[in-house]
Amino acid sequence: MRRWHLGLNTFWLLLGLGVVALSLRMPVLGPSGPGGGFLPLILGGLLTASSLTLLLQPVRTVSPDADTEWPDRGGLRRIGAVVAALVAFPILMPSLGFLLTSLAVMLCLLPAIARRHWLANVALSVAASGGIYLVFARLLGLNLPRGPWGF
Repeated sequence: MRRWHLGLNTFWLLLGLGVVALSLRMPVLGPSGPGGGFLPLILGGLLTASSLTLLLQPVRTVSPDADTEWPDRGGLRRIGAVVAALVAFPILMPSLGFLLTSLAVMLCLLPAIARRHWLANVALSVAASGGIYLVFARLLGLNLPRGPWGF
């Protein structure tokens, strides 16, 4: 196992253990169902188990990078678009609100990831953003960030 694999898997192990420890400070189960610590406990446990599995794998005789195929220029562009969208989403949400931010992010991501006709990308972005907003804001009653137009 390469040194950076060991370091990276150790990082994920410590992060998973930290998430588990912090999630236990919140109620895991409440009177009406799962509490605030339930999902972080599950995800932290999965992260811990996954990183332990990778740490305990036997040392390979062949370099793990020998058969690795790195993305081409288009693949790197798609990866960059996803990273940019993940960075932009929380930055734009306080000023634009959830609905407009999710619409803008989807309009930027869909052409980069799924090469469809632009009209299909617009329709899918509007439908997905609107559907998510309706489910979480209207049906479940969650307070999502509001934009300059009140939605």
